[in-house]
Amino acid sequence: MDVVGPKDIIENITPRDIIADINLINASTVASQGSSFSYDVTFSCPNYDSVWVASQIKVILSRSDKTTGTTNKSDR
Repeated sequence: MDVVGPKDIIENITPRDIIADINLINASTVASQGSSFSYDVTFSCPNYDSVWVASQIKVILSRSDKTTGTTNKSDR
């Protein structure tokens, strides 16, 4: 990942200033249940107008069923 911008601004940026975003809006059409797929990560630095983040990073995600359950407490 490369942070691009004025040197004096970049020197003040911490990891907390960089935001990672993975847009999964079309994820249901990309992979079937239980399969893995990769997505691009978009990074931004919203607290600084004169800085941007350049990267070509992907994450691998694995899809699984949502599990729900109930707990019954018996009266004794």
